[in-house]
Amino acid sequence: MGGKAVAGKGDVEATVGTKPFTGADSGKWTAGSVEVTASTTLKAGGAFVLHAASCTFSFDGKNAAGPVKGTSAVALEAKASLLQPGGRPVLLHGDSAEDGFGNTLEVTSARPLRSS
Repeated sequence: MGGKAVAGKGDVEATVGTKPFTGADSGKWTAGSVEVTASTTLKAGGAFVLHAASCTFSFDGKNAAGPVKGTSAVALEAKASLLQPGGRPVLLHGDSAEDGFGNTLEVTSARPLRSS
C-alpha cells in the first residue's frame, strides 16, 4: 500500500497566527494543547492513527480603549479517502486547517502505512 504518510499522536502541530483578534490593535496568540481523536483499531509507526485534531488559541492584546482578550478554535478533520478504519477517514501528512487570524493546525508525519 503506498500513498501519503498517516498521522499519529504527536504529528499534529499548532502554529500561532499573526493577525490580531477582532477589535485589537496588537497582541499575541498562544496555542492550547492539541486534542486528537484517534482510531482504536489501526496503528502506524507504533501509534494509533488520527481521525481529527483541534486546538483552542487564546489572544491577549490591547487597543486604544484597553485590554482585548479572545479565543479561536481550529478543527482539523480528515478528508474522505479509501482508508477508513472504524468507518472514519484518517489524517494524512500535509493536511491542515487555519482560522481567519492565521492560527494553524498541520500534520507532519513520516509514518508509513503498510499492509502485508
